[in-house]
Amino acid sequence: SLPDHQVHVLMTSSPPTAQPEPLSPSPLALAPPADGVDVQAALQLASQAIASGDAKAGLIKLAEALGGVRDAQSAVPILVQALEAHRKAPGEVENAVAIFVRAEERFGSTADILLGRADLHESAGHHEASLAALQRLAALVADDARRASILERMGDLAAGPLAQPQQALIHYQAAFRADRKNRTAVRKAARVYLDQGREEQAKQLLDLEMEQLADPAIGGGDTGTTQELAELYVRIAEVLLVRPSAHVAAKDAAVRAQRLQPELARARSL
Repeated sequence: SLPDHQVHVLMTSSPPTAQPEPLSPSPLALAPPADGVDVQAALQLASQAIASGDAKAGLIKLAEALGGVRDAQSAVPILVQALEAHRKAPGEVENAVAIFVRAEERFGSTADILLGRADLHESAGHHEASLAALQRLAALVADDARRASILERMGDLAAGPLAQPQQALIHYQAAFRADRKNRTAVRKAARVYLDQGREEQAKQLLDLEMEQLADPAIGGGDTGTTQELAELYVRIAEVLLVRPSAHVAAKDAAVRAQRLQPELARARSL
């Protein structure tokens, strides 16, 4: 496994709590719980409306159905249909989000609600809000592999649309600490370092990744993994070769690339 002292190249402080971006008010979020609501009838009408292309009418019926349920489990079919409505009519994302917001207000932060909110917020371009939902979701999940996947997704948001590379490194580090078998976060962190011009830090991570691949408990990695590592090493070597003080590291990166992918011509030429 990857010893903690060997990942000192990454920041270790906890990321600040992301604050959700404000959403436009929606009447769907304001309907109070109502006794006597025929939930099944409302669900059926919602399904028919969504199937016919009237997602807004479907979401209105889903909001009505949500007012008639009394627990989070009973709300799951409503949430599923809200996601389906959004899939068919992305322009109704605010109304779909409103249903999840109302569900969270009533039933608390369940995994289904938080994951749905994260997906919808991301689709709407509310990346901070999506990150905040994922952060709450990661705190709920007990399974290491699933939590690592969520943390990795948080890193993707930070590295991509939020343009926060240092935060991305924190999330990726948290991902591979949560699950040592999830190696994609390590390579993503290396890419962030490369994009920052920090090739030597990227190489440290990749060297540790190669050690992990040699561990029988992890396995040697599939062809895609070894090819990605080789390409990253070549990229590192090409940059470091122009720095006289880094020639040794550059040659080592080229050797490692060729070891991973003997047929890689770029590695042989370095």
